[in-house]
Amino acid sequence: MTTDPNNASPDHALQVLINGQPAGQTTWIGGNKSMLLSFAIPAGVLSASGANTIELVTPALPNVAAQIALLHSLQIDYTKLLDGSAPLTIDNAVGGQIYEVGNLSAGGAWVIDARFPDRNALTSTETQTHPDGTQTLRFEASAGGTGQYLVVPYGFETTPLTVSGRRISPLSAATRWLAVGSRTIRGRRAAVDRVAQ
Repeated sequence: MTTDPNNASPDHALQVLINGQPAGQTTWIGGNKSMLLSFAIPAGVLSASGANTIELVTPALPNVAAQIALLHSLQIDYTKLLDGSAPLTIDNAVGGQIYEVGNLSAGGAWVIDARFPDRNALTSTETQTHPDGTQTLRFEASAGGTGQYLVVPYGFETTPLTVSGRRISPLSAATRWLAVGSRTIRGRRAAVDRVAQ
C-alpha cells in the first residue's frame, strides 16, 4: 500500500460497502506493508437471496493526493437464516456443523439424513418454542456422502419436493405387441408377456 509522500496522518483509509450500504471503515499510517483488516457487518445488510455486492473504496483524505491498496484475499463469515415454513434442503460440506431452522409452525419438523441415498435416517433434533407459537429447531449435521439433509415440517410429509412435467406419447401404429418383463431372472430366461396394443 502506497501514497504520495507527505506528512498526512492518517495517510490511508479503506471503506467497505455491502449492497451499497456502509459496513465499516478504517484508517492507518504508513505504506508498503501487509495488513489484516476485519469489519463487523451490521445485521440485515446481506441479501437473504440472490447476489451480494462488496465494494472496497479508498475515500479522500486531507493532504493525501492518491492512495493505492492491493487486495490479496477476501473472506466473509455469516449466519444464514434458514426458513422452515416449507420443506428445505441443506447441503453440509463440513462435519460437526450445527444448523438452526426457524419459522416452524407448532409441532416441529422431521430432519432426514439423506447423505447416503440407500440408507436415509431420521436425525436427532432439539426444538424451542417461542411466545408467538413458532418453533426453532437445531440439529448437528455430519460430513460424508452427498452432505444433504432434508427438513420437512410436520404436515408436509406427502408434499413433493419437486414437480416436473412428463410427456407421454402413444406407440407407433406399426407396433402390434409390447414385450414386458426382464430378459433373465437368476440366469434363466424369463417368460415374456405379450400385451396387445
